[in-house]
Amino acid sequence: MNILQIQLCESSFGWRSAFYVHAVISGTLFCVWFYYYRNTPLKHPNMTDIELEKIHRDKGSVKEKEPVPVKAIMTNPVMWAVWISAFGELMMSQFIVLYGPTYLKEILDYPVTHAGYFVAIPRALHLVFKIVSGLCSDRIKFLSEKVKMCIFNTIALTISGIFFLILGYIPKEHKYYALAAILTIECSTGFICGGFYKCATLVARQHSHFVLSQIQFIKCVSLFIEPLLVFLICTQGTLAEWRIVFIIHGVLLIGGNIIFCWFATGKPAAFTYSPTSNGSEMDPVDEQQQRCPICVNWEKSCTNCANSAPTPAPLPISARDENTFDFPYPFKN
Repeated sequence: MNILQIQLCESSFGWRSAFYVHAVISGTLFCVWFYYYRNTPLKHPNMTDIELEKIHRDKGSVKEKEPVPVKAIMTNPVMWAVWISAFGELMMSQFIVLYGPTYLKEILDYPVTHAGYFVAIPRALHLVFKIVSGLCSDRIKFLSEKVKMCIFNTIALTISGIFFLILGYIPKEHKYYALAAILTIECSTGFICGGFYKCATLVARQHSHFVLSQIQFIKCVSLFIEPLLVFLICTQGTLAEWRIVFIIHGVLLIGGNIIFCWFATGKPAAFTYSPTSNGSEMDPVDEQQQRCPICVNWEKSCTNCANSAPTPAPLPISARDENTFDFPYPFKN
């Protein structure tokens, strides 16, 4: 979008056209989302039986309208470690998007058109690294989930934090080194998909939507904090003032990663367990346990049923209960 804005501002249409074009694009995307979105995959007209089985595999009998244990989530240290890491990463992201072109133009003396491209290209690479890191995190099997999350989160936050600290000391005489630092920051933060985002999903499980919604709230907060931070510190627009901003972001990134690595885990939190039929809470399970494909018990070797029993055939979508995700049979490849 930065590239589009540059072309519009430099064209005969003027800078006002950038607002109109963005309004049209936003409205179009909203209409597309409104047309395709459904509250559950079960109700989506384009959902096939095979896709639905993959989505609900190993989910067990989890009620769709199960109340969110807000207090338990808000007092869980792992969730706070996730949110603190998210705050550092989102502050960094807002800075690059909002003030990256300003820094490149005013401090490093790049032309406006070049500054926009030099921010847009690293952001595109950031997306590529997000996709690649997500695939790698899922396909690596010789490491535990905790180790993988700590590695990916460290690559995303610590490396970018170090280069933020370096960026504040690069003079405009070596502005190409500054571009390399920004490029490294954007590429490294792409590994965040295998970091705190994955931890939030693994730990919160069926309540991950609440945890991720708080990350979006943090993103909104960062949109207010970042401009205020730059406004209060960069009053004269000197490199020394920008250096303070870079150091603050570097400390947030590195500190957030240290906290995350200390509390990170791949095990589901206690608030994710539903009461069993006798009213007792399920015991915590390790990462290697799987549900029995027949009775959906959390046991490596189920004793309540014969493992040799035939697997029930999948029900057609029309026959499934819309109010529960109850699929006690695995998807067969």
